[in-house]
Amino acid sequence: MFSSVLFCIAGAFQFFPSIRRHHPTAHRLIGRAVAIAGCVAAISGLWMTLFFAFPDTLQGRPLFWVRIVLGVLMIGFIIGAVIAIRSRNVFQHSAAMLRAYAIGQGASTQTFVGISWIIFVGYEATGPARDGLMIGSWVINLLAAEIVIWTALRPANRSSKT
Repeated sequence: MFSSVLFCIAGAFQFFPSIRRHHPTAHRLIGRAVAIAGCVAAISGLWMTLFFAFPDTLQGRPLFWVRIVLGVLMIGFIIGAVIAIRSRNVFQHSAAMLRAYAIGQGASTQTFVGISWIIFVGYEATGPARDGLMIGSWVINLLAAEIVIWTALRPANRSSKT
């Protein structure tokens, strides 16, 4: 749990341009801790998915496989981000970390979506509806990440400048 908290809270501060610009050493040091914490959090999520006995009402086959894929992707994005920054590719580094962060923040969105479901429907979702809400929450996060990546992070297209 500590790794998830570190990844989600310290990771959020890593996205502030002022920290990267004015405190690059702190960004690097915190970034290393966040990368390790993110990988540990993803591995623990994979372990729980594989070895906890969830009832079908809490995790059906679709949610099981999405959790496996996203856990592996989160680790892959973090590793890709480290490789990218070591190659001085800031855009790829930022994009990969944002995607990993979107996956890591899935539980936050799932809480919001689940509570919204309860408010509007009157009971907690179970079975396929729960799977759909959980998976949909990750889709929301990843879509938001892609919008940020391709609107705010995208390097300027040099061919369009005159």
